Amino acid sequence: MRGDIDAAERAEAAGKLSAVIDVFHSVFAAEGVRLAGGFPEPFYRAPGSEGRAEIRFTRDYLNSSLHEVAHWCIAGRERRALDDYGYWYRPDGRNGPEQAEFFRAEAAPQSLEWAFAMACGADFRMSCDNLAGDVRGHADFAAALRGKLEGYLVEGFPGRAGRFLEGLMDRFHPEVGAGERQAWLRIRVLATNLSAG
Repeated sequence: MRGDIDAAERAEAAGKLSAVIDVFHSVFAAEGVRLAGGFPEPFYRAPGSEGRAEIRFTRDYLNSSLHEVAHWCIAGRERRALDDYGYWYRPDGRNGPEQAEFFRAEAAPQSLEWAFAMACGADFRMSCDNLAGDVRGHADFAAALRGKLEGYLVEGFPGRAGRFLEGLMDRFHPEVGAGERQAWLRIRVLATNLSAG
């Protein structure tokens, strides 16, 4: 019986991921960017000579796709012209100051990932991404994510993020009218207890 449940859960997750990719390609058809999974690590490949960029997410993980789209949505034109947006990345094992820098850099993309996850009915877990290092400050990071997302809900989402969020809501929650979406998301933010993953 458990095997049937696992198979059904995997099929549901695969269907949801396929729908998210479809929404992304539909919303951003004119942007010259492709969203693709199946990679061991996430990576943004800037447009090459063919003029197309690629957002690569880890394996077939829905949350990885949402997180990488969030980074793309807030990266400016100059950043989108650079592989991995030209950002630094220190691997697992960061010390306290390096982890604090990670938390500052990740507040905006993880808050957008959270909104995207709610819109497509996926679970969200904030990521400290430092299993072998110092993660002090995770409670402050959770508060920063909540504050950032609540700010977006009041002031509006960045342009591309707002378009993607609308596309997800249209696909997964067409019953929620455009004028009700901010309140619908706000209720879910308030009901979520963030935990580190």
